Amino acid sequence: MIRNLIPSFIFLLLISACSKDPLTPHEPGNEEKQLLSLTVDGFSQSLLPFADRIQAANLSASLLPVALSSSGTNLSEYINTLEFKVYHKGNLVDSLRQYDGDPEFGKYENYLPPDGMPYSVFVTGAMLDLDNEDDIELKRGVNTDLTSLRILPDPIDAFFFFNSYTMGIDPQTESIQLKRFVGRLEIDLIEEIPNDAHRLEVTVHNTAKYFMPVSERGYHLSTKEGEDLTPYNTFKTILIKPEDRGRTDYSFNMYFVLKSKLGSEAEITNVTIKAFDTLNKEVAIREINDVILQVNKRTKLTGIIFSHHPNRTFDIELDSDWDSEVPEFRF
Repeated sequence: MIRNLIPSFIFLLLISACSKDPLTPHEPGNEEKQLLSLTVDGFSQSLLPFADRIQAANLSASLLPVALSSSGTNLSEYINTLEFKVYHKGNLVDSLRQYDGDPEFGKYENYLPPDGMPYSVFVTGAMLDLDNEDDIELKRGVNTDLTSLRILPDPIDAFFFFNSYTMGIDPQTESIQLKRFVGRLEIDLIEEIPNDAHRLEVTVHNTAKYFMPVSERGYHLSTKEGEDLTPYNTFKTILIKPEDRGRTDYSFNMYFVLKSKLGSEAEITNVTIKAFDTLNKEVAIREINDVILQVNKRTKLTGIIFSHHPNRTFDIELDSDWDSEVPEFRF
């Protein structure tokens, strides 16, 4: 019993360590400063977050109250980590990371000197796998426009917000909304998974490694659109569990960042799927061409890889209605 309580106790300590005490203008040093207060109030896109990211039965939800936005959105259903970073004159002046068990989850407050120069605020929200050492990396560029964002080690469902604030004689209070900067690829295998199946390797070609919140687009090596010509591929390994062998409805998904600006037209690329047996021998490979991808939308691939398959053609359609059928590609 005591051993079962230890992880919960550690989690509570982590939340306590990452929480800030409330600030007041009467504290020493705040007399000449103004309050910047931000509250995450849900998501700005018209499409809802991916439904299967909802994780109601998690430790924090059972231990502590959840954070509700004024719109009624339960933030912890879609993200479990928020990071606020504030830059001023090129320097990091404040950083705050919150977890979904924090009673103040989604709220940021600080008193900042009103010197006429803007404060750049970057907010990142994600459903991190904290046991898998997932992390948020915000890399300051030579200027604010070139600051980049990345989720480590692999892309997951993630959101961002950026704005600049110039502190004056009055406090600044704002409700903000996060925007998703990833898309999702869903793969359904409609065949029986062999008993010797070990893993699958999926590559989504010509994607982006980093995302720039200010310009709202991705890049690989060069932040200049016309010069970022070196290909980057998003890669994911899926280990097949013993209990999944023999199933005929095996499915998985992965996330990606695109180079195009958010809200622009869809990109067309190729997807490679490789299958390996328990001896790590490659037993099958499929190249799926002309796959349509877009941020904040799902693309679905349905087919077989372990079994013998004839060549197949498939129709390509990208639906902007989140509640309708997901674009499906048979391979």
